[in-house]
Amino acid sequence: MNNYLKTLGTPPKNYFHVINWHFQKNQTIPDIKEPAGQNLILQYLQKQEALTDKKPFVILDNLRSLSGYLENDSDGWRPIGLFLRDLRGHGYSSLVLDHTGKDQKAGMRGTSSKGDWANVIMQIIPEDSKGTKMMKMKIHFDKARGLKPDETADYICQYDFAGNWTRGTSNKDQEDDVYRKHIKEILDNAKTGNKPTQSQIGKMLGISDGKVNTLMKGMKI
Repeated sequence: MNNYLKTLGTPPKNYFHVINWHFQKNQTIPDIKEPAGQNLILQYLQKQEALTDKKPFVILDNLRSLSGYLENDSDGWRPIGLFLRDLRGHGYSSLVLDHTGKDQKAGMRGTSSKGDWANVIMQIIPEDSKGTKMMKMKIHFDKARGLKPDETADYICQYDFAGNWTRGTSNKDQEDDVYRKHIKEILDNAKTGNKPTQSQIGKMLGISDGKVNTLMKGMKI
């Protein structure tokens, strides 16, 4: 948090509030599938709206910590889904953080009904960042209601651990750029009329013929 404050500055008074379990009775936040937990959040949002005269944006971090609902049971999720839908009806937009299972590429774990009332579902997939000073994340749009196709392409963001997020390049794209550079060097150094085939280039670089073909499609040769 200190890194963000240093980079972005202190937010206006009453514009940033945290409901933390540590400050609640018995250090427990009521389950948000029950009226007690839902009312706690709604009443706090109404309180903050009165302080700022603006509709707050609520971030629920994270779903499993806030509820003991049955993940694979659509009926178990329904009370939470209805609550989030009703928040939107009150004018409060929400961002809900959830976890994937062991297979990160499989999407959200549990019942697919968790996405029924969502407008946008974004999946954050860690990229291997060993040996670098940056943390890289691939952002994938699993659902994008209301967004144009060109607004939902996967992209990479990276964090420098000093409060700064920037757009980055995936490890695969960086690797492909290196291969393209080597292919260009091979072709440039070849004698006129004696250019190596894609199969020969693949053997030189230790990659498949199909990979070479794909890489060369995006090259100006």
